[in-house]
Amino acid sequence: MLAPLYSYLKNYMIQNSWEDEYTRNGARSIFTTICLCCNIDADTAICDQLLVELYRTTDIQSAGVSRKEFENFMLEYIV
Repeated sequence: MLAPLYSYLKNYMIQNSWEDEYTRNGARSIFTTICLCCNIDADTAICDQLLVELYRTTDIQSAGVSRKEFENFMLEYIV
């Protein structure tokens, strides 16, 4: 279940602008769904891996968002 949803999330984030509020909120909602359905807790190695890969793959840093800001935003609903 993780792989298809995560692939969808990466593609969603690549194809849409992080600067758009709907994109950010949609990405966070999808990530929250992944974590809840796959029993992934915040502050675990797998969670960190997923977030680092998303940050690097989707080039969010070009929008002026630090990795820590990105992680805090994405984890808001599961911590």
